[in-house]
Amino acid sequence: MKVIWQDDAKKSLRQISRYIGSKFGNTAKLEFVKTVEEYNTMLSQMPYLFAIEPLFDDRSETYRSVLIANRSRLVYRVDGDVVNVVAFWDCRSNTKNKAKKVK
Repeated sequence: MKVIWQDDAKKSLRQISRYIGSKFGNTAKLEFVKTVEEYNTMLSQMPYLFAIEPLFDDRSETYRSVLIANRSRLVYRVDGDVVNVVAFWDCRSNTKNKAKKVK
């Protein structure tokens, strides 16, 4: 299955990666990016593996999410034979406000 990252999700991933690199060093940044890539591969092979995200219960589409590295959440939905990554955020901030912005 093909995994497509929406622009906002890609932008957030880049920002979080840069922050990790500046705060914890390039090795930590590379480990984080590698972990995200591993989850991306899992999504392409088993898109229904992760739990339905309750923040989106009011939506007509079903959104799922996975916690990555204990601080970042990857939110996606399965549309036919495509996995759309619609959001990626740092969980230490207000996730309800971030969920409202997801399309």
